[in-house]
Amino acid sequence: MWSKGEFKAVLEAKALLRQGASNKAEEAALLYARAQGWTEEDGVDAAWAETELNALLDALEPEEWDAMQKAASRIGDAAFRGVVTHAVKRISERNKEDMAALVERSPSLHKPERDRS
Repeated sequence: MWSKGEFKAVLEAKALLRQGASNKAEEAALLYARAQGWTEEDGVDAAWAETELNALLDALEPEEWDAMQKAASRIGDAAFRGVVTHAVKRISERNKEDMAALVERSPSLHKPERDRS
């Protein structure tokens, strides 16, 4: 049984699917909705949709993020919140990976080991 919020998310996702995505922000929202199964399309692989979403988010330029807020009403609340939350988590994960790689390459950033004798 679906909750009221889930039902609304499905309706909004289906409306976006019918209208089509007119910019990258709407495309990201549609991919997010597909990854969640909200579009109820046959043959859509959630893992594929998430991979495509990640690639799209990684390629977005800062000024393209402005379109996300402008498109919020057309995207729907659930997809808007979901895409933004997913993007923030993705950015955080990538920053952790980048910092770990930086520390690994820079011996001066390693914490000196204490002599525990």
